[in-house]
Amino acid sequence: MKSTGIVRRIDELGRIVIPMEYRKMHKINIGDPMEILASDKGEITLRKIGLESEYIHNASVVIESMVGGLTILACDGLRWRVGRGPHKEKYLDNVIDQKAATCCATNKAILDTNELGQNVYLCPVVGLDSYGALLVISDKPITDVEINTVNMLASITTKLTERV
Repeated sequence: MKSTGIVRRIDELGRIVIPMEYRKMHKINIGDPMEILASDKGEITLRKIGLESEYIHNASVVIESMVGGLTILACDGLRWRVGRGPHKEKYLDNVIDQKAATCCATNKAILDTNELGQNVYLCPVVGLDSYGALLVISDKPITDVEINTVNMLASITTKLTERV
């Protein structure tokens, strides 16, 4: 670690303000979980806890609970990380497409078709942070029940991730 010359005083409740420049630089937002580490040498370190791996684990658990012939996958905003169903191999570990990126960026669901003419539903997974999206792929039209189920799965994934 290098010294930046910024000094903050502890207030009467033991709090220190993290400078805005650092919060912006490291994408630290109100409500983000922070871990406090202390060394034997008297150094205290704050570290933002990344919930990405927790989100992917929870998405995997939730996706595995799905039944039926649907393909359902979860992305972290960059790649398709976990999934199940007959079409999953085409997507897993691949970079997300523009529709998925738009869903993640705008936090708005998208019901459309893909380049193969299959029906797709993209549902953002959003809580205190934007985690990614769930994707459903079906050769048949996607029903309102399936849309509601995926929305519920996204909500459950968020709740599981944010209880950390």
